[in-house]
Formats: sequence, structure tokens, C-alpha cells
Amino acid sequence: MSSLNNHKAAKDTKNTKNFSLWTLCCLCLCGSFFLAGCARNIKLKPLPAAKGGSASVKVELTYNRNDQVTIKLQAPDPAAYGPEFTAYVAWVGTPDGKHAANVGRIRVEGGKGQLVTVTPLRKFRLFLTVEKEGDVMQPGPQVVYEAPKEIEW
Repeated sequence: MSSLNNHKAAKDTKNTKNFSLWTLCCLCLCGSFFLAGCARNIKLKPLPAAKGGSASVKVELTYNRNDQVTIKLQAPDPAAYGPEFTAYVAWVGTPDGKHAANVGRIRVEGGKGQLVTVTPLRKFRLFLTVEKEGDVMQPGPQVVYEAPKEIEW
């Protein structure tokens, strides 16, 4: 009889371990989906150079730990800043302002434009400039919109 009880106890312990492992896996998976689905919406601040319009950004943590950045822009054609300007460019910069990367050109048609991009940075500055070309490597002086503070995930 004791052998039967020991066998049953061993089986119950194994089932408990399997259940605990399964529960832990489910919690981890649910947690990662929860974090991946989190988003922040931020209204960008127009700077004095801006000629009307508005801009907003949605920052969402992806499953692979990048930040997906969706920028929506309602603004005049870049040529409103001068005939040499052809593009709005989105920039992601380090909090200290020492480095900035061009993360994409925003094409404006009918006063509206949108860009979806990603950054691996957890803490960053976001701003938009108007540029002569969309493939510039450094931001020009015409900053038209910026996040009111650094974005931190």
C-alpha cells in the first residue's frame, strides 16, 4: 500500500511541476504580448518655424523590443518654407542631443502625411525638419515640430 501511495505522490509532484511550468510559460507569453501591445500617443509641439498644421506620434513597443514610431503630419507642402524645400524628415536623437538619425521622409499630399518606422532606442528625442532632400544625414536648421520632452519607454 505504501508503494502505491509513494507512486501516487510522485505522480502528483510531476503533475504539479508540469502545471507550474505550463503556468509560467503562459504568464511569460501573455506578459510579452501585453508589453508589445502598449502604446503612447504624443502630440508634437510646433516650433516658431512651423507654418501651421499639427503632428502627432504613436510609440509602440514591438515584440522584438524595438519601438515602432508612427508619425502623422497635417502640414503645408514643404515648398511653403521656400522653393528649395522638398521634404519633411523625421529624426530620432539621443537624449543628450549629440547624435540624430534620419528615420524617414514624410511625404505630404493634400496636407497630410504619415511615416511608420522603428528605433531600438529606449530613450530618445523626436523631431521633424523641413529639408531640401529626404536623404540628408544631418538635420538642417529648420526644425518645425518636436516632442515636448524625450520619449522614454
